[in-house]
Amino acid sequence: MERFRDIAIAYELNEPSIVIGEKLRSNLTSKLAQYSVELITNADIQRIDARKGRARVMWQSRDRKRFLTRRANFVIDATGYQAFPEHETIKHTLGLTIVYQACIAFEYEDKTPSSSPISFIVMDGWYPCLMPRIGKGSNGEDDIFDHYILTHGCYTILGSHSSPQKAQADLESVRSSSKLNGLKAAAEAEMCRFWPEFAHRFVYKGWKGQVLAKPRAETDFRSSLTFAKGRVVHVVPGKISNVFNAADETLQLLKYATQGCGDVIKLDGGIAVVQTSPLVTEKMELQAASDEMNARATHNLQTLHELP
Repeated sequence: MERFRDIAIAYELNEPSIVIGEKLRSNLTSKLAQYSVELITNADIQRIDARKGRARVMWQSRDRKRFLTRRANFVIDATGYQAFPEHETIKHTLGLTIVYQACIAFEYEDKTPSSSPISFIVMDGWYPCLMPRIGKGSNGEDDIFDHYILTHGCYTILGSHSSPQKAQADLESVRSSSKLNGLKAAAEAEMCRFWPEFAHRFVYKGWKGQVLAKPRAETDFRSSLTFAKGRVVHVVPGKISNVFNAADETLQLLKYATQGCGDVIKLDGGIAVVQTSPLVTEKMELQAASDEMNARATHNLQTLHELP
């Protein structure tokens, strides 16, 4: 424990790391193409209609500025629960409150890298987290793991809002303000508080930002939510490892829709979920959200607006 401070217990664990960036995008694109699944990106979804037993998707291409349509047997909503007009109706049907948060991550280069990635995670709450950015190497391959991302339970969540547009405004605001330096300094200070070596070993390289959706609950709910309505499977994202849960539930919902079998139940409004979904097992927690909530809950954060 000599290398660390203010830590009562530390565990050294061997666990998998998540691939991100271009390596992840290229691998997923290849796998989807293998199964004839069309991946539509850089688009604003306008509507989805059910016609003659199929789904018709209409969207506006951001680069070409024109409207396009496709027909498919089923559609998977992989927009981070931010694009479809039907989202508001579904939220009310399920009794959910969805919070949209502007989140950022700071990128660093390790001056003494190794052939194996490392993670440094302080749990649980408003603490720092350093994780490898796997996929940074040439051709998407990593021989030396020298790029990392730093996040914090408070300082890298800019704000919490009722719509993705308001959260996006926070990201645009921080690009043109001096507050980014304050957030970076605060996150780095927290990391150095627990791991002093960080200040000398890692060099700042830049930052990335994204709007993320999460259910508002009495506790800091972190699971993903996957459900189907009509010919669309929707996913409300959770923590990054929940991608595996969402994938499994999506396949079960598609199997139920095409073959009529599986452990799937119907909720109000014709919404289908698997029996082990948090929408069933944690229904009371998800529907108990109130205005008088834990002040340290992350879905209440307005960090950008509270900075001096």
